This record gives sequence, C-alpha cells and structure tokens, in this order.
Amino acid sequence: MTEEEIAGTNINKAPIEVRHANLERDDPGQFRSTCPVCHIGFLAGRRDEKTFEILKEDRCLLCGQQFIYTDLEERA
Repeated sequence: MTEEEIAGTNINKAPIEVRHANLERDDPGQFRSTCPVCHIGFLAGRRDEKTFEILKEDRCLLCGQQFIYTDLEERA
C-alpha cells in the first residue's frame, strides 16, 4: 500500500496498548518510533509541555492509530 492509501485509515480504531521500550526506533538515538501497525508512519513521542516527559498516549502520524504506552507512568 502507498502512503496515500494508508493515510488516516486507523483514526477511528480502538487504541492499542504497547510498551514504549519495545518499539522500533526510526533511527538509533532518535526519539521517534516506527508505527507497529502500518510500518511506514511514525510515533513522534508526544511530550508534556512543562516536564518534557513522554506522554502515555500517542498516535501514528500517518495511519492515525492511537497507542497507549503500558510501561510509562500516568502523569497528572
């Protein structure tokens, strides 16, 4: 499938629980991870504006699949 065919296809699907530590990184030493669903898009690693800690919820920038990181603590 092409990026155009994949774009937004998973936007309305239920969130998937994953371990952030187990995700494949786009480039070693980088923060962004390859989407484990579409394998083309990326999870940018949304961060808290004040603390810059990675947030528990993220979404693929291409297919729109939402993810919940099970290995990160909930932040108030």
